Amino acid sequence: MSGQSSPVDRVQVAGAVITAQLDVRARRSPDYAAENETLHALAQALTTSHLAMLQKLVDIALALCGAGSAGVSLCAYEGPARTSFRWIAVAGRCAALEGHLVATDESPGGVAIALNSPQLLTIPKRYFDCLARIVSDVTEELVVPVPGTPEVLGVLWVMSHDSHRFDSEHCRILTSLANFTCAALTIARSKADAEARAVGAETVRNALSKAESARDKFIAALGHELRRPLAPIDSALQAAQKLASGSPAVLSALALANRQMQQLKRIISDLLDAERCRHGKLSVRLASALLGDIVKDAVGAVNEVALHHRHRLRVMLPPYPVTDFANAGRLTQVVQTS
Repeated sequence: MSGQSSPVDRVQVAGAVITAQLDVRARRSPDYAAENETLHALAQALTTSHLAMLQKLVDIALALCGAGSAGVSLCAYEGPARTSFRWIAVAGRCAALEGHLVATDESPGGVAIALNSPQLLTIPKRYFDCLARIVSDVTEELVVPVPGTPEVLGVLWVMSHDSHRFDSEHCRILTSLANFTCAALTIARSKADAEARAVGAETVRNALSKAESARDKFIAALGHELRRPLAPIDSALQAAQKLASGSPAVLSALALANRQMQQLKRIISDLLDAERCRHGKLSVRLASALLGDIVKDAVGAVNEVALHHRHRLRVMLPPYPVTDFANAGRLTQVVQTS
C-alpha cells in the first residue's frame, strides 16, 4: 500500500472498518422507557456543569450499549495547524485515561469524522497507536460524530473488551446521545459567551463610572480654583470705579469689565451647579423678585454680545410690576439663554 494513503484508506483496506455489519447483526428491541429516564437524568445534569453532564452522558452510554468503556472526545488544537482529540469524559475500563490527547487523523474518531457518519471498527488497537495505553484488549469500537456548527465538536464512542458486539440499536442510541451532547455543549458555550460579555460590559460600566467620577472631581476643582482670584479682581474693579468717577470713558470701560466679570462668575457657578446636579446636591433658594429686574439683568448680560453682532433686542414687559416667588438668578439664566 502506498505510503501516501490516508489513515481512513489504510484501515478500510485492512478491513478494520466493519460498519456494514451493524445492519446485518440481530438487533435487540429498543428500551424507550430506559432512554427517557436517562434523558431526564441528563437534563438534570445540565443544571450543574457541562463536565458533569458529559460524565453522566458517558456513564449512560456505557450502560445502554452494554460496553466495557465509553467516552466523549472533543476537538482540541495544538498549535495553529494540528488538530487533536481530548478524552474529556471517560467511563469503564478506560476511566483512568481521562484527559488523554490523541491526533485526530490517527484515531478511530478521525475515521468517523472523515466519513461523516457512525463507524464500527474491529480490533482498533492493531491500527491506531493512540489506543496503546489501553491495558485491556479492544474487540470493537463504535464511534459517532458529535455534530456542531460550523464543524463537528468531537466524537462519542463505546468499546467492547470481550465478545460483546454492537448492533444498529446501539448505533441509534449513541447517535441520539451525540445529538444531545451537541445541544448541551452549544448551550454551555452560549452561556459562557454571555457571561463573558456580561463581565466585559460590567468592566466598561465601571471604567465609565470612574471616568465620570474623575471628570466631576476635575470640574469641581476647576470651579473652585477659578473662583479664588475673582474676589480680589472684583474688589479692584469697584475701587477703580470710585477712583475714575470723573472720567466717563474709564467708567464705561470698567463697566464693561464688571459685566464680563459677572458673566465669568455665572459660568463658574454653572460648572459647579452641573456637578451638584449629577450628585443630587443642587439646592435652589426661593425668594420674591420682580420680573422686570430679572429681564433687565438678563438683557444686560447679553447686550454687549448683541451689539457686537448688530442684533436688536426688543423687550416687552407688562405695564405693572409682576412679582415672582422664585430663584432670581436661575430665572435670569433661563431668560438669558432663551
